[in-house]
Amino acid sequence: MALRETFRPKSGLIMSACVLILSLLFIWSAFLTTGTIELATTICWAIAVNAAAYLILVRPKVVFTDEAIILVNPIQEITIGWGDITGVDAKWCMTVDTKVGRFNAWAAPTSSSQRSKKIHVDELKSMAASGQGSIAAAHSPRSDSGIALHMTLIRLNNFTGTSAQFVIRRNFIGVTILSIALILAAGLSAISF
Repeated sequence: MALRETFRPKSGLIMSACVLILSLLFIWSAFLTTGTIELATTICWAIAVNAAAYLILVRPKVVFTDEAIILVNPIQEITIGWGDITGVDAKWCMTVDTKVGRFNAWAAPTSSSQRSKKIHVDELKSMAASGQGSIAAAHSPRSDSGIALHMTLIRLNNFTGTSAQFVIRRNFIGVTILSIALILAAGLSAISF
């Protein structure tokens, strides 16, 4: 059985849960105080906001398997075989360089440079991306990009094979739900005025 490990930052899940709770409270408030059209408008806006939160905060992840790395972004899912990777780096987010092009991982954004100044030298010893005692903020073990970069470099260095798979899949289900909810919300808002 292939070993499969998923990296997804917890902050996105927490923020998405907060958006959901606030949306439910907003719907409850509209239920208690407004009419049917306004309630329907509120529900459509809540669906649109939650669809956007799901696409941006929950869906992005990086999946590591024995043969490939899978970058799941809001609209596309990119499967890259370990043998096709020519480089891995992080500046604004973790990026994977291949023979075909460069791909970003939305699930692995960097933190501010101020955060990396608080790192102790002992924290860098086990990091695969560490160099001469100082690293960029994007490579910090306290940033999402640094953790994902470290996990990727470990898998890439341990890979012994010729896995060459490259697949890009597009997923428009979330975008379709978001678009329909926005159109309905805008239409209902226009009717209620």
